[in-house]
Amino acid sequence: MPKSPNDTPAMFRAPSDLVARAKAHAKREGISLSALFRAGIENILARAESLRPNGALGTFLSGKFESAAKGDTESLRWLFDNRVSALQAADPKTISAVMLASEALVFGRLLASRGDERDTRRLAGAMVQASTCFREMPRLREGMLAEAVSILEQLAEGGDELASLASQTLIGREPESLVRTARAYRNNAKKTVPEDV
Repeated sequence: MPKSPNDTPAMFRAPSDLVARAKAHAKREGISLSALFRAGIENILARAESLRPNGALGTFLSGKFESAAKGDTESLRWLFDNRVSALQAADPKTISAVMLASEALVFGRLLASRGDERDTRRLAGAMVQASTCFREMPRLREGMLAEAVSILEQLAEGGDELASLASQTLIGREPESLVRTARAYRNNAKKTVPEDV
């Protein structure tokens, strides 16, 4: 293949046996080694670009997933808001609500991991909302609420009065065991390797 003015030299490392096999294949096909590598890369990229793992969700929603996966925070926030809104409207006793809660918490954790205090507070709120799906599993529900309290307490320590009020409200209506679990979670947040609670 003739050189194009748009060609850019690219260097990469590869095992010597792979290079030897590639050279032999290129020779058999009567093409250059560069052409073989280009064709291989183009084939891999074409396959990746044609994959639509979330295609069953429709173009709009699958597009949001793809954008979020590529680092678009607003798409991630949209997915989080969408799942939380759907969770609020769902019957908490259904499997659909459990699935919505799980998705909301994954999106919320990813958002909060960026370090935005508002998103962190909203993650705690989503945990409180999600806990309504687990009334028949008191230990799981308490653990979820305790984590919400530990997050709110972190925010409160930074001067977030709204988080402090929300934390006190939760603590006031839940058993003392929740406070102990929240304290353990709070200690874990300060450790490199958290301990099981």
